[in-house]
Amino acid sequence: MNELSELLLGLAGFSLAVVLITVIVSVTRARRLPLQRPSSTLIAREEIPEAQRALFDSVGPRLAALGFVPAYAQRTLRYAATLASDPLYQDVLLHPGEAVVASVEIPEAPDYGEPVSVTFMTEYADGTAAWTINRLKHYLLPLAPEWSVDDDYLPAFEDTYRAHVRRVHASGRTVVREVDTLRERTLTGGARLFQSWIDRGIAIPVREPERWRLSWSAALKLVVKALFGLGRAMRAKPSALAPAGEALVIERQYAATKSLQWSRGDKHLLTWISIAAFAALGAWLWTWTFMLILLGVIGLHEMGHFFAMRIVGYRNLHVFFVPGLGGLATGQKADATPLQKVFVYLAGPVPGLILCIVIAAATNNTSLEGRPWLADLIAIAFIVNFLNLLPVTPLDGGRVAETLLFSKVPLLRLVFAGICAALLLGAGLYTGDWVLRFVGLFVAITLPHQWRVYRLESSLPPREGALEEPQARAVVFAAAAAPQFARWSGGNRAAAALALVDEVQARKPRWGEVVAGLAIYAVCLVPPALAALHIAQPGLGLLGPPSIPKSAGFVGPPVPPRDWKTEIAQAVGKPPMEQLELMLTAMEAGYPDEGEEEPGVVESKAWAIAKTLPPGNRLRTRALYALATVDDRDAATPQFRAAEKELSEVTGEDRLTYARLLEFKVRYTGATGIDDLRRALSIRESLSPVNSPPTVRTRSRLALRLYEAGSRAEAGQLLERSVTGERPGQVSDRWAADREFVDFLIAEGRSPEAEQRLEAIATDARVQSGPKHKVVWLEEAVSRRLLAAQLSQATPAASARARSTLEAIETLRDTASGGKGWARAYYHHLDRLAVADAIGDAAMAQSATLALRDQYAGKPSAKPLCEMFTPDSLADASPLDRPRLASYARRLERLGLCPHRG
Repeated sequence: MNELSELLLGLAGFSLAVVLITVIVSVTRARRLPLQRPSSTLIAREEIPEAQRALFDSVGPRLAALGFVPAYAQRTLRYAATLASDPLYQDVLLHPGEAVVASVEIPEAPDYGEPVSVTFMTEYADGTAAWTINRLKHYLLPLAPEWSVDDDYLPAFEDTYRAHVRRVHASGRTVVREVDTLRERTLTGGARLFQSWIDRGIAIPVREPERWRLSWSAALKLVVKALFGLGRAMRAKPSALAPAGEALVIERQYAATKSLQWSRGDKHLLTWISIAAFAALGAWLWTWTFMLILLGVIGLHEMGHFFAMRIVGYRNLHVFFVPGLGGLATGQKADATPLQKVFVYLAGPVPGLILCIVIAAATNNTSLEGRPWLADLIAIAFIVNFLNLLPVTPLDGGRVAETLLFSKVPLLRLVFAGICAALLLGAGLYTGDWVLRFVGLFVAITLPHQWRVYRLESSLPPREGALEEPQARAVVFAAAAAPQFARWSGGNRAAAALALVDEVQARKPRWGEVVAGLAIYAVCLVPPALAALHIAQPGLGLLGPPSIPKSAGFVGPPVPPRDWKTEIAQAVGKPPMEQLELMLTAMEAGYPDEGEEEPGVVESKAWAIAKTLPPGNRLRTRALYALATVDDRDAATPQFRAAEKELSEVTGEDRLTYARLLEFKVRYTGATGIDDLRRALSIRESLSPVNSPPTVRTRSRLALRLYEAGSRAEAGQLLERSVTGERPGQVSDRWAADREFVDFLIAEGRSPEAEQRLEAIATDARVQSGPKHKVVWLEEAVSRRLLAAQLSQATPAASARARSTLEAIETLRDTASGGKGWARAYYHHLDRLAVADAIGDAAMAQSATLALRDQYAGKPSAKPLCEMFTPDSLADASPLDRPRLASYARRLERLGLCPHRG
């Protein structure tokens, strides 16, 4: 799978999660919508508020041109107690020739382009009715069974009327023409409709008298219909509005926004839904372990914002998570001072950085060795929070810069956003990080809106200080209705106006606040970075790559190798302990390589300083290990024996260093090692999680030694212990342990158990791995042992299943990048040959043979692989893996391949 496919998959998963959250929350809120029985009364037209009556008059000539004449006006109590508390006023007109009633009203959320809606109604003699509305059907609750409703989503209501008349004529029904009957039906239509909801179970009574709510099914249908209908409504382009009409649209939209206050239950529901969506998408993109760590880090970050907003008096607080990206804490306080805003912005990343530094300062390489999740926690906490402090929009640091530096000059804020979008997109392309690309693209998409906000803000009259909300609304809405913005769409004009209302209520920072705010920002930004760099020096890998999957969005540019020789030379003259710390960190990072220093020179320099420290000191312990293991030193040397004796007496977590020395002794000095490995395993199991990767590796070495010594039962018990209980978070670590146990089961003739274990491994790989090469690598590794286990039984069912498994692996190799390496394909074709021999498929055998000969045999790249099958290599291989490797060697020998095999 290439990076573009991965990006598209990530965006698709993110979009799906957002849609699901939107549907679930919208359905819940729709179900809580309070309903009441509507009623309509006739009124004089002069009773309609003047502003609304003016809008009705603006469409009067257009309706008159269609043949409509004024009939009456009515006031209706809305059936839904939603955003507007005022009654619904309707201007009713009649077409005498077609007997069509036109009801003109202003909906609660006016459509941009036309602030009024016109509904055309025809009553039939049989008691049924036909309605035609325009660009509003997606907002309608179910109608009465005897009514039919159509919505063609046309740009103008004139076209809607013509479509309505055509449908009426095509129906062939008798039309009611009596004005009194038409008036009576329109006045009682709402009440009849509501009663039909009650009868059909759409409206469910609640405890409050004369109040109802929607059923779950009705709420779901309403939300789904609204989501699909909004797209059709947006594609229709209505005619331009007069300024007065646009001002009313903006005013209504502002009222709707302010009225959307979430209840505490709604907020909690959305928070938990967003957490679940974040977890599901994160587990699919990464692993459960990484996802939980990231979720905790982001949760702490957002709660910092939340409590800071509560402290300074924000209201309507809310925290939710954005699947695949992060979290968001929101609140409202239009008159928040600049320093209060800075406090809120910095309260998110600072606690996470403090936690990161405290944990890192309290640990070191030794204590992290058996706790990879702790190292990941430190790295993720630093990356997430420190990156958020950078002065880049829309990060917290960017918000600080906007508040302090750019609020006085709106054009600079716009330019700053453009620069940030370019930086984020550039960094995303350079590092391959799809999260940076996505955020950069999001910022870039908002630039036209920010341009309109700047233009509108520039047109506002000069003002002194902040404005109260009524004044702010009047000033901004009047400016948005100016002719110079007439070419903007209604939606763009309203969005820019709504964004500015809170802005003009806020006071701009004074120069003293700018200086103080920037000083606070610098204190929060610079010391954590320096502290993190300092803590990273002992080799924590804080700034190196943690075990974060690439799709996590935190993959940075390659870190150049450190010039240890120069750093050590430049450290001369510094305090001895600082020099010792640097040399030990260099040695633990692999310095010196061959040719860089004479063997033992750096170790001897380190020991010259460390030997002045008392026994048991951690730096002395690290130096002893380095001195003992330099240049694969023989265990019989005095230096090794002295180091082993002293390290055997250390206490606490430093005993892990003694365990490492024992393992080195067994691995590199030729010692039999069973007793040494027993001691090392005992130490690791007492100080580290029972199945941490280092502990499992030590247990595996001991098991293999016992197996070779004939203690097969004990070896099997050790290997089984590594695949039960709590498992490591990384799939590759779990597979290493499972592989050894599967090999043991096969070697012991327990093929059915091996097959069950392999099925579990395959499932684990698909669930826990990211959608890239790791799955393919695991599946191919699993396939070889699965074939070995199944083919050993030589049953038709096993052979058929082997073929099916092989076909699945080939599909994976074709669709992902990780299985296309030459070595992977080499093993794959050897497996194909084994399956072909087992099931008697001559065509498959010939195909596999040709692939091995034509693509790999005799090529220089095949030589290292062929050397794995020489007699000496087979003798050095794991006793549990020798049967599989020997089977490969026999096939290669039969085909005359691998001339370097000897």
